[in-house]
Amino acid sequence: MKSFDINQQLITNTMKPSKEKDEIAAAEGTLVYHGVKHGHSYLSQQCLINVCKTIFASSTVANNLSCARTKATSIAVNVLSPCFTQHLLDDLKKSSYFSLLYDASNKGNAKLFPFCVQFLSATGVRKGIIDLIDDADESAIKIFANAHQLLLDNGLDIHGLTALGVDNTNVNVGDNHSVYSLFKDEVPDILKGNCYSHILHNSVKHAHRVLPIDIEQILLSIYSHFSRSAKRVNELKQYYEFYEQDFKERIDSQFFGAACRYRLARLPIDKQNMLKTSFIEFLSKIIFYENIEALTWNQVIQCIDMLKIKGLNEDCLFDEYTNIKSMFKTISDQSIPISDQVQAFVKKQNDITVTNICDDVTDVDDDYSTGAKRVRSDQLWMLLLSLTKSPNFKKLICFLYSLPCSNAYVESAFSQMKHLLSDKRSSMTTELISAELKIRLNSTLSCTELYKYILSSEDLLRAIKSDEKYTFKRKCV
Repeated sequence: MKSFDINQQLITNTMKPSKEKDEIAAAEGTLVYHGVKHGHSYLSQQCLINVCKTIFASSTVANNLSCARTKATSIAVNVLSPCFTQHLLDDLKKSSYFSLLYDASNKGNAKLFPFCVQFLSATGVRKGIIDLIDDADESAIKIFANAHQLLLDNGLDIHGLTALGVDNTNVNVGDNHSVYSLFKDEVPDILKGNCYSHILHNSVKHAHRVLPIDIEQILLSIYSHFSRSAKRVNELKQYYEFYEQDFKERIDSQFFGAACRYRLARLPIDKQNMLKTSFIEFLSKIIFYENIEALTWNQVIQCIDMLKIKGLNEDCLFDEYTNIKSMFKTISDQSIPISDQVQAFVKKQNDITVTNICDDVTDVDDDYSTGAKRVRSDQLWMLLLSLTKSPNFKKLICFLYSLPCSNAYVESAFSQMKHLLSDKRSSMTTELISAELKIRLNSTLSCTELYKYILSSEDLLRAIKSDEKYTFKRKCV
């Protein structure tokens, strides 16, 4: 009888309710996500599990946590990384067009190529990384083969590729034999997404040679002057604040300098007023905010002729153009500010509010920042397109916003890799580096939001609890 009681007790202790198993799996997935987002090592995560068991000794979930290095790595590589990458690809396939961005960097004895994409999603411009490839061959043929195979493996239509966002080197964008020329053989209308940051840098570098003074030395002297004193830095900040205020007052008072005033005085009054009005309008619309009301049909036609977008019905496009301008006027006349309308639209499009509170991980841009009262043009366009039936105009807007203006996003991937591959984490495999980059760059959920998301996703819970996440076990089978 005593033996039966013991056996009964053992069976009772090992049987866990389904809800409790789900909470344990969600906690393990969240802790791995938290560690990746904040740059913790897997040894640190293993130590955190032991600390949680000690501190929360009365918690059944904490006591049953089991997430050491092997399991944490498997969850990152085979559960979280594929999940966020698949969400990115699902959004991409809903868009008509996308651009491919890549670059190469040496990390130790490896040559790594992060391949990223840019496209217009339901909530605005979105960027993400598809894969990280380790290949020592930097020839145009090999890079093209890797990129082309990457598109095929992920089910992406190569005819939706609008541009290559790359560094301005001959192997990438040369006219005779380059990655761009090889892609152009398959997609004749593909564009060069030249990195304008590199172009500006190269222009300044060559311009230095003809200047009578050494600009680089002057800049170094200025930096040295301010970097040595916190007081000087504070005075410089105050100067910039004064300059911005002075600039605003100049616009309000319509004073642009004595020389400008004397020149205007020689012109007729109507000419003076016209020039002042047009200049202030230019500053207001171009520098501060892009106003859709300033968009003309002639500009739309110029875009179509230059981009050569196939399948556009220009007759229908004109009707859509007038409807969109009318809709913009309608929402502008409402009592609710446009910025609030846009933010409400973005929140509605997301199943979970995408406010990333992992502040110590540097984001590429403020895509999901709701603190500032500003209107992003891409999000405003998606709001207008959702309110009007405009398939042709949406195609045009998707094409335009898929074009990269720089290669900064790929450079940010290298910055993330710099934190991943530190001296203390030098033994990470390329597969693990790729997984952590995908989690960092493709996910927009905070750590607390992810816990709720995992609990609501049966597929993620099943994957975390399953032994299939272990690569070595799958190979044995």
